[in-house]
Amino acid sequence: MSVTGASGTTSHDNPGANAAAGATGSAPPGPPGGAMIPPHARLLLLTNGKRVSQVVYALAEAGVADVLAAAS
Repeated sequence: MSVTGASGTTSHDNPGANAAAGATGSAPPGPPGGAMIPPHARLLLLTNGKRVSQVVYALAEAGVADVLAAAS
């Protein structure tokens, strides 16, 4: 069975459409259009996201937002 997406393509024509439609498959979801990110690039994206969340947490714990709000 194929599912027709908003662009008029069927899910077997566009592998990325399956992820957008919520279908489960063997491949991890990628960016729209079916382009796949290489595994090493995906790992870098994950680690960068972790670093960003750690910085936000540290700033929140240090009370930086309160200091900035009081200064203005």
